[in-house]
Amino acid sequence: MKTRILSMLLVVMLVLMSAPMALAQGIDDMTCAGLSESDCAILLQATANSADVEAFYMDFAVDFVLSNLGAVAMMFGETEEVGDITFNMTGEGPFMADMAVMPPARMELVINAEMNDGTQADGGSVNLIVVDGIIYVSEDGGATWEGMTFEDALDSMDPDSRMMVEGLVGGDLSELPEGALSPEDLAEGNPLAMLEEFGLSEDDILALASVPGFFTQQRVADEELLGQNMAVFETTINFAPLFASQEFATVLNGVMAAAAEEDPEAAEMGMMVPMLLSGLDVQIVQQQYIGTEDLLVHGVAFDMALAFDLAILMGGAQEGQEMPPISMNVSFYVILDQINEMFDIVAPEGATMVDSASM
Repeated sequence: MKTRILSMLLVVMLVLMSAPMALAQGIDDMTCAGLSESDCAILLQATANSADVEAFYMDFAVDFVLSNLGAVAMMFGETEEVGDITFNMTGEGPFMADMAVMPPARMELVINAEMNDGTQADGGSVNLIVVDGIIYVSEDGGATWEGMTFEDALDSMDPDSRMMVEGLVGGDLSELPEGALSPEDLAEGNPLAMLEEFGLSEDDILALASVPGFFTQQRVADEELLGQNMAVFETTINFAPLFASQEFATVLNGVMAAAAEEDPEAAEMGMMVPMLLSGLDVQIVQQQYIGTEDLLVHGVAFDMALAFDLAILMGGAQEGQEMPPISMNVSFYVILDQINEMFDIVAPEGATMVDSASM
C-alpha cells in the first residue's frame, strides 16, 4: 500500500505546487472572457496576488472514478469480472515554498486515501513531511518514519503515476541527468507547451476557445468561506460543440497534415480521429474562490466528466445488446487558509532513510 499511495502523493503534491503558478499564467485574451469590467478587475488582481503566495494551510480532496471497464475486457475476450477503478484522497496541513530544493516545498500533511484497482481495495492513513528535498512518510500516526530523496521517490512510482508527473514537468524523467529536475521546471513551465508541440499557435487556441458553447466563464453567487465573503468565478468547458465545429476541423486537418509529413501512417490515423471524437463527451467545470476583502485565491475546485461510446469502435451495438460507455469522473478541490503565514515544519526525529530498491 505504501508504494501506491506514495505514487499518488507525489502526483497530488506536484499538482498543489504548480496550481498557484498556473493561476498566474495562461492566455491574456481569455482571462476575462464573459466577465464585466469590475469582475475582471477582481480576477486579474487576485491572479497577480497569487504569484506572491509562498505559504498556506491547505485542505484538499481528490476523487477519481473510472467505470464500465468490464465492457472493454469483454471486447478483448477477458472473462474475469472487472469493477470500477476508484481513488479518493483527503488531506490537510501547512505548506511553504522552498525554491532552493526539489521538490520546492516544505509541507506537513495528514492524508487519508482509499483506492480500488477494479479487483481489490486498499487504503489507509499516511503522515507526510517534506523538508530539504527529503520525503518522510509514516503509516502509524507518526510513531515511526521512513525518508527518501525525491529522486528515489520518483523511481519507486508505478508507471501510470510517473507518466502524470512527467506530464506536469513536460519531459521524460528517465532522460533527465541526475539533479536536472529543478523547481524552475514547475515555476517556469509553459502551460501551452504541449499544444505547441502539436503545431498549435496561440491564435489557433483563441479561435478554438471562441467556438460558441465551448468555453464560458461567469461570476456565480458569492459564498462564505473561511469567515470571508468569496467571489466565485466559474469556467465551463464543453468539448462537444468544439469537436463539431469547422474551426476544430480546420486545426485538426493542419495538425494531421504536418504529422503526415514526418510519418505517412499518421494520415491514416487522422482519418479515424473525427469518428472517435464523435463518441467522446467531455465537460470540465472549474471554480475559483476569491476573497473580496484580501483579493487572494482561497479555493480552487475542478470537476471533469468524460464518457466514451464503445459502440463507435464496434460499428454500433448489436441489436438487443447494450454497451455502456466508459466513463471517467475526476474532481479536485483545495482550500487555502493562513496565506503567507509562517509554519514550523521540521524533519521528524529518528527517521530511517530508504531507497527505491527497498520499497
